[in-house]
Amino acid sequence: MVIELNIKVDQYFDSNWYLKSYPDVATAGVEPLQHYIKFGRSEGRLPFRVEAFELEKELWAAINTSELEKKLLALFIHSNNYNSAISGWVLARWYGSCRKWDLVEQYLPKTLKDPLALYLIAHQGPYLLLFDAYYWQGKLSAAQALLNDNTWLKSNNKLLAQNILLDNKSRVDDLTELFANNQLLGVSVKHPEKPLGLDNLVGLNVPLSKMLKDILQPLVSIIIPCFNAQNFIKTAITSLLNQTWKKLEIIIVDDASCDDSWQVLQSISKQDKRIKLLRHYVNLGAYRARNYGLSLAKGKYITVHDIDDWSHPQKIECQVNGLRQKRNAIASVSHWVRADDKLRFQCWRMEDGWIYRNVSSLMFKRSVFRLLGYWDNVSVNADTEYYHRILASYGVNSIVEVLPGIPLSFGRATNESLSQTKTSHLRTQFKGLRKDYHDAAVAWHKTHKKLYLSRLPNQRPFAVPPAMLRGNHAQRKHNLTLLLQSSELFDRTWYLKRYPDIAKSGVEPVAHFINNGIHEARDCNPVISISGQTYLHKTNKLAVIEHLLNESHLPECTELEGEILFHDDKPTILCVGHMVSEHTFGAERSFLDTLKMFSQSDFNIIVVLPNAENVDYVENVSALCSKVIFQPMQWWNANRDTDEKVVDAFSQIIEQLNIALVYANTLVLSEPLNAATRNNRKTVMHIRELPLNDPDLCEALGADAETVRNHCLKSSDYFIANSLAVLNFIDLKNRAFLIPNVIDIDVTTSKLPSVKLPVIASLLSSNLPKKGIEDLLKVAELCEARQFPIEFHIYGPENEHTVNWKKQASLQNLKWKGYCQSSFEALKDTDILLNLSHFQESFGRTVIEGMASGCAVVAYEWGAIPELVDEKNGILVPFKDIDGVVNALGLLINEPSLIVKLGANGRSKAVEGYSYQKVKPSMLSAFQQILK
Repeated sequence: MVIELNIKVDQYFDSNWYLKSYPDVATAGVEPLQHYIKFGRSEGRLPFRVEAFELEKELWAAINTSELEKKLLALFIHSNNYNSAISGWVLARWYGSCRKWDLVEQYLPKTLKDPLALYLIAHQGPYLLLFDAYYWQGKLSAAQALLNDNTWLKSNNKLLAQNILLDNKSRVDDLTELFANNQLLGVSVKHPEKPLGLDNLVGLNVPLSKMLKDILQPLVSIIIPCFNAQNFIKTAITSLLNQTWKKLEIIIVDDASCDDSWQVLQSISKQDKRIKLLRHYVNLGAYRARNYGLSLAKGKYITVHDIDDWSHPQKIECQVNGLRQKRNAIASVSHWVRADDKLRFQCWRMEDGWIYRNVSSLMFKRSVFRLLGYWDNVSVNADTEYYHRILASYGVNSIVEVLPGIPLSFGRATNESLSQTKTSHLRTQFKGLRKDYHDAAVAWHKTHKKLYLSRLPNQRPFAVPPAMLRGNHAQRKHNLTLLLQSSELFDRTWYLKRYPDIAKSGVEPVAHFINNGIHEARDCNPVISISGQTYLHKTNKLAVIEHLLNESHLPECTELEGEILFHDDKPTILCVGHMVSEHTFGAERSFLDTLKMFSQSDFNIIVVLPNAENVDYVENVSALCSKVIFQPMQWWNANRDTDEKVVDAFSQIIEQLNIALVYANTLVLSEPLNAATRNNRKTVMHIRELPLNDPDLCEALGADAETVRNHCLKSSDYFIANSLAVLNFIDLKNRAFLIPNVIDIDVTTSKLPSVKLPVIASLLSSNLPKKGIEDLLKVAELCEARQFPIEFHIYGPENEHTVNWKKQASLQNLKWKGYCQSSFEALKDTDILLNLSHFQESFGRTVIEGMASGCAVVAYEWGAIPELVDEKNGILVPFKDIDGVVNALGLLINEPSLIVKLGANGRSKAVEGYSYQKVKPSMLSAFQQILK
């Protein structure tokens, strides 16, 4: 309703501003002032710039509103014109939506005293909002005084405000008069002894007739989704059974209610054959329930109704007649007002008034269903989308508004409804979930000719905020694909560089990530670790992607607080681990050993891991440091460029945490060391590899051994070599420290003084071909042929190689034991430890663990193994000498006491040279020297 005031608008009108702000007027070539007078004001246009209204647009779209509130407050206090009064309205509406009624009362009276402000606002909203403030604060005299103010023009909204202040009987008479003034039936109460309320309201009795006009009426299908509404069901259904339009089918779909809704529905359905009950046994959402009902609807006209609302007895009749009387109309809507259980009318954000268009009352012809199909399967706003889909398909005049300004429905307002919950609050229509959805839907309407939606699609027509999607798993994945294609979360260029196999295959990268990459521990962003976010939020990876897509800002990094207290007065070392695999192998165990030593030092320890794929490992790491950061990174490769985005990420970590030294757990890392060098921090590379005779490693790094060595020398200031063989490889003794790996002697157990037959010979590995599994199979075959009393155990994970080996070899003396979380647990029952690696071990971790467990060792004589094994604790055999291994085993079987002797000597050597107590002082001393 436009407020008519004696304002000479031509005194204020700004033609240039008007044409610039409304380019459609400029395009039409209409004289701007005349356009405003005839059309513009009723269309909500302004005659000139109003700063308060500009700030209002920013306010409702902002995430942090404090600065905008301050600007509006300054305008309210210091402006001496209409801007002050309008800023009062803007602030009052904002605080009213938060139900801060005292602030509404503080700011709004100035608005009602300014004629130009009221002219520009052009509706009764300010009066209703101030009435709200008085009423909800219990200031009923002030509320009545406002109603008596002659400047508040008569309207149905004002009548509803007056109604709230009346006594019970007068309220009923007043509502009846409101409807009667518009040639509609009145209302009454079901139970006169009870106060008027939404559930104690009924339209005046309309007896069911069998007149010819009723029989010839076209059928109207009314679809009602129901979930946990046992207390409201009767109100809604009774109001529909009481409709003057008799030819109805009322399709109610119970969406897996967990209260007594289904029992109540069954009872009501027995009273009237027009009620049809359907049921979901899993909760699928209101629109999925609507679509189920729509699939079975038989009516010429189809509409919906909420299970907790009340409708006037002529609502359906009015909408059908409105639809039939307008030639080009194919749908109709009515108006409504929100009210609580006590029938106190309200509106969450005051617009023109309490009464407004009820999009949920949309009634459409069956032909619309054939052309456009079903409602979108989301949690909110699908009725609004369907409304706009109709307009996009049939034109702006295709939907008729029935009795605008007259509430044909009372919608129940509760704090539990989706419109009031935080993520889907009506506020998000300005910024957030509802607005994002609406914008995406409108774009779809504009860019596609066919707007049909099937009932159960596997793909979405457009992307929606994940928090509102109620589709199946396939639709959920497709929605994420659409969202990621336009989101900064997915860095397409980085993804293809990071994973050259994807670039080579020519697969669409986003689709690959959603369908495969996310399950292959791949990341989509150079900074955000998906598995790290999954670990932090204790959820699954798809849920993490959805969560990140909902965030207005992506996290700068993914951090987990560790268990070790951080001390500001200690130097901080950034320890970077190169690998987190499903199972914990030597690389991870060695990193844990180093962290354990550091945790008992005068250093602060911050750890960076490439992912969080192994939860147990992450928890073990976090127990040994102050913080764990999950940062995507890849191995150095001579054929790839430095990942500058990852370098920048590490630089940020180094600067923010005041890192003194960066320690890389391996030679395969480069970006963390590059970042340290650029930021003038010291670097240490812990070399645990021997590239000289490791072709698999060299292939993975795209370089020969000498190139790898040169990379090491350029990348780091200092080096830790875990064996003499590694020290000789790096050949830079003035910058390198020889510090062997350690073993936890405390978890080992001594062997019995004698060996039982059959002897157990074990090989512990990652079960890759380079670990010499095929050599062991040959050894086992020869031992079985010679009937040696020996049983071979292979510990390691199942993979494609083990599947093939099991097919090739069916030996009675061989057992595949699978992966064992603790190597010491596997070694507990082992008499002889075998090491038959086809590459040179840089240290031989399982060998030293076998020695610590009292096992005799039989191994190939190369790499760093001879530094651990000698004639006192094992037998060394030339590389690939299968017969030599068999002969060594034969010697030990023939003399079991030798197994015990070698095992005891090996344990002594392990304790004396490789325990924490022995190695830790050397490690900490090295870092203290480096940091000086």
